[in-house]
Amino acid sequence: MKGLAARTIRSGGDEGLLSGAGGGPWLEWCSARRQTAFTLLELLVVIAIIGILATFALPAIRGISQTNAMTAANRQLLDDIALARLRAISGRTTVYMVFVPPNSAQTPLVDHVGALTNLAQKKLMTNLLGKAYNSYALLAKRSLGDQPGRETPRYLLEWRTLPEGVFIRPEKFMRTNEATWRTLQPTNRPFAYLKLPFPTGKSAKLELPCIAINPQGQIQYDEGRVPVQPGEAIPLTRGSIFYARESFGQFTTPDVVDTLARSYTNNFNFVRIDWLTGRARVERPELLP
Repeated sequence: MKGLAARTIRSGGDEGLLSGAGGGPWLEWCSARRQTAFTLLELLVVIAIIGILATFALPAIRGISQTNAMTAANRQLLDDIALARLRAISGRTTVYMVFVPPNSAQTPLVDHVGALTNLAQKKLMTNLLGKAYNSYALLAKRSLGDQPGRETPRYLLEWRTLPEGVFIRPEKFMRTNEATWRTLQPTNRPFAYLKLPFPTGKSAKLELPCIAINPQGQIQYDEGRVPVQPGEAIPLTRGSIFYARESFGQFTTPDVVDTLARSYTNNFNFVRIDWLTGRARVERPELLP
């Protein structure tokens, strides 16, 4: 009897577990799961809300990223200009900040590549053809201890590139006649062009845009070419540069999209170099007093 009673109790317990008063613990647990789970409609609503928030947030995130790139470009130029000034003073020599121009009739970079016989120089030159407007390096014609009248040109650092999406405005590379060049303000005046070895210190010379800093740490204008308003200003902008290639793999004139072109008067960004001290600073609308 005890065994039968025990079986009856167990059977009753199982029945109570499955279908006892109030549906039993199992049914209550299943009902709770149904109440706390997302329905398909609720899930679609949540996804739609996330999509709307992302639509408003992405432009702000993109703007922050572009601002960070411009800030990094400013800092990079400030540091390298300070380095050029330091090397000029410590080495008692003139240091040139040399910029990569676009291929043109006045600066035939493609022809220059064809004339190179050194494979390493040819490879470097080919790479630089795709970095017009946003690459530069530091060059010294002489070193401390060189014999008078004898030059041993050498690049003081590897070719550097500005952060992606930031480049120097193309107007800075446009060549103009001497009389006009001397009267323009630093913010509108193109770079001075000088014959310098390119792309290494042992390469043949080519007319390149540059800024020269003398042993006193001041901006130097070669051949007596001193503008009415001395000093230099490097205008940075945002946008994109597309480098197309010809059938033989050579780069053509780059296609530049300057996103700040129409608003640059009120949204400018200059890295200005003082003529007498050679020190650089950033000029932007929000930084002006």
